[in-house]
Amino acid sequence: MATTSLGDDELWSSTNLYRQLEFLESLISTTTEASRRTLIDTFFFRASAMLPAGHRMVLNMEHDIPVTTTSTSPSSVSTLSGTIDYTALVASQDDANMFMRFPIFKILKSHIPSSFFVTEAKVLDLSAHVPQAIAEMYACGKHLQKKILRGALTNGHDWIFLLLKFNNDDDGASYSQSDVIQMYVTRSRNDPPVVRHPEPDMIAAILLHWIRNSFVDLRSDDWFEAAPVGPVHM
Repeated sequence: MATTSLGDDELWSSTNLYRQLEFLESLISTTTEASRRTLIDTFFFRASAMLPAGHRMVLNMEHDIPVTTTSTSPSSVSTLSGTIDYTALVASQDDANMFMRFPIFKILKSHIPSSFFVTEAKVLDLSAHVPQAIAEMYACGKHLQKKILRGALTNGHDWIFLLLKFNNDDDGASYSQSDVIQMYVTRSRNDPPVVRHPEPDMIAAILLHWIRNSFVDLRSDDWFEAAPVGPVHM
């Protein structure tokens, strides 16, 4: 409720968030990952409209992960690489312009912003893809030399928010995950689909807060209290 009025005079107001989601639900068959991304895009656009003055979001799709080599013992070495579906960061106007021109990890590492948020997009059972999302967050955190990294896993309708905490010696990590937060759509044969309130506003609000605080551990003003789900050994 506290964030619904933010960006009221912007294109991506709360009202237009629902209009766009309902438009997409009536236009696109969301049976593939590519089609689901139209829904995900909408939440990022809404989150960007809620930023305070002087800040900009930079959203990057298909962000390549630098090759990251990790080891759990002298004889056990593994390599992480791949592509992240979405990365988002919030920066000043000048830094945002730079990241728009050069959205690569080399620039990020040398001129790191205050946030770097990782999102993996899937179609069906999200829980089965948590390990992949955590591995990608792990690779990003190692490369950026950060102790905390926040991220999300989503299919556009359902969202799981993730928190990765590196061990003090950087040898492994632990992670926590939220319950699934779901966007509900009411459908009938003769009427257009209706997206129910308030879940989309809630998702957009959490998304913005987590992007802006992606290197920070959970605090009293967060939406969650974390209990580690399990260790991460890479």
